[in-house]
Amino acid sequence: MRDNSSYWSRRYPGTRLGRRAFLGSSVGLGVGAAALGLVGCGDDDDDDDDEPAAPATEAATEAPTEAPTEAPAADAPQQGGSYIWEGDGIRFVPAVVDPHLAGSGGVRLWLFAGNIAVRRNFDGSELTPELFNAWETVDGVDHIVTIRPGVKTHDGALTGGRLFNTEDVAVNLERIAGLLAPDGDASAYWMANLLQGLVSAEAVDDSKVTVTFSSPLAFPWGLTLPYATLMPVENFESGGLQNAQPDTISGTGPWALSEYKTDESFTADRHPDYWDGAPYMDNVIWRPTGDRVSQSASFIQGNGTFFNNPSKVERETILDAREGSQLFHWAGSTCAYTIFNCRPGATFEDKRLRRAMHLATNYVANQEAFWGKGFFHLGGVLNNAHAEGISQEELLTMPGWRVDKTEDLKTANDLIAAAGFPEGEGLSFEFMGNTVWEAYGYNFSIRQMDDWRSAFPKIDVEGRLSADPTAHIEALTNGGFDVSHLPIGSSSPASSDLGQYRTGAGNNFSGYSNPELDALIASADAKYIPSEASEDVLAAQRILLEDMPQLIDHRLHQSGIYAPDVRGFPIIPGASEPLAGNFENWDTIARHAADLWLA
Repeated sequence: MRDNSSYWSRRYPGTRLGRRAFLGSSVGLGVGAAALGLVGCGDDDDDDDDEPAAPATEAATEAPTEAPTEAPAADAPQQGGSYIWEGDGIRFVPAVVDPHLAGSGGVRLWLFAGNIAVRRNFDGSELTPELFNAWETVDGVDHIVTIRPGVKTHDGALTGGRLFNTEDVAVNLERIAGLLAPDGDASAYWMANLLQGLVSAEAVDDSKVTVTFSSPLAFPWGLTLPYATLMPVENFESGGLQNAQPDTISGTGPWALSEYKTDESFTADRHPDYWDGAPYMDNVIWRPTGDRVSQSASFIQGNGTFFNNPSKVERETILDAREGSQLFHWAGSTCAYTIFNCRPGATFEDKRLRRAMHLATNYVANQEAFWGKGFFHLGGVLNNAHAEGISQEELLTMPGWRVDKTEDLKTANDLIAAAGFPEGEGLSFEFMGNTVWEAYGYNFSIRQMDDWRSAFPKIDVEGRLSADPTAHIEALTNGGFDVSHLPIGSSSPASSDLGQYRTGAGNNFSGYSNPELDALIASADAKYIPSEASEDVLAAQRILLEDMPQLIDHRLHQSGIYAPDVRGFPIIPGASEPLAGNFENWDTIARHAADLWLA
């Protein structure tokens, strides 16, 4: 049985409250995370307003104001049952499940079976421990990491339940950075940019790892995404990351892989020795059930526990048809992007064309049509989950993002004519998309092309579907596209998020290059205390507003509908709504499966 006090007391040291006490508390209890610093850290409505509304809250589950002294039996945590997630498509049950490699849809498995080094607090201002228990540096170059003690790996054939150790950490860091790439080509390791300049990671003893960079870096901020999952080293030798099977995969997370059927489903069973307390439910079952219509129908019939990121139509249909379904949503930090190929000789090397496409896009109307008011957030060029990003309120007053498009369309036509394509005549290109990412940019791209055809009546733009997400990422990496959409999870701090624009970065899919911007990113990186890099970040943002190599279609409102019988939704310290937080995204929804039980 999962220990009620484990999750909250371990994750937020010094706060000796059980999880139910947190569920009965409010914002003031978030102070427990404030002591965790960087340099030394330890243990819907549908009205017709013109502007996006604030997040709708009427359907959110209310947290009790007080923890009961004795919980009613129906509300007490219960062991058993299955957490069944039927959404989002076969890309998450691929043969290859290596989270460190670009385009690996297998990261979904590791959301349940693995852990990362550190996590971000409610607003992304602090880091909280996960597999790292503490970290320190005096110069941003040499760092000392203390790992969390007593973390048992899964008790299967591969690791036999051994303790996760410092050698595991050292190897993972060098691998994520691309230092261990078998052919010496680190470009496949798309998180390498977040460990820019890593020289070495070495296990010192049973508890400490030394991590050395060639220049100062805000470490370990680059390790907050699930693609930086830390795994037992046996996974790199077993072949399991290329062909997942229970006897060739082992992690440290709350769920251990028990069955894997490529392109069909996977099941992961409760890890009884999980360091943060064993889950309540017996297993997690991930089984895609066809398209979104099939998925919503299956959920309505009572087959699923969770339905991910419903559109406006899906949301209204499910809540009406399955009585008692529980909706949660908040502005997270995952963003859908439109990416222009800016490489030399490419059509969109000319920034006048990029700006024209931006000005002709109707961001608000397109998102309201798909998500509904109050269920999306405008994003700009730098994710405004970060304090330095331009707020939605300000964006609504700016060219391109404002609701009244009259002046924008005039300027857009002036720009496209100046670039040699009056009314779009002679301008022909393809917009690469993938239906798997319907909610993460594909639907928006269809509406966006309609915007462009309307604004520039002689333009020739057609959609091109990539074969699958892996092929999509390969085309982005190789420059084999004109324009593309892509969902991107936000890294932290803001200076790290800017790394995707750095010349030559593995995740710089636009091929954009600007020496002035590179210098600002380097300057921000050198200020390894994130708050000291804000001026550099703001200056970089101004350059990106001018050059626009890629644009945020929307900052995703992380949204999900849970079955009526699910209980145990945690309130993140610093938040007032269950599950909510600027940096609580789809990855943390999977992680919180361990906290939930069935009534």
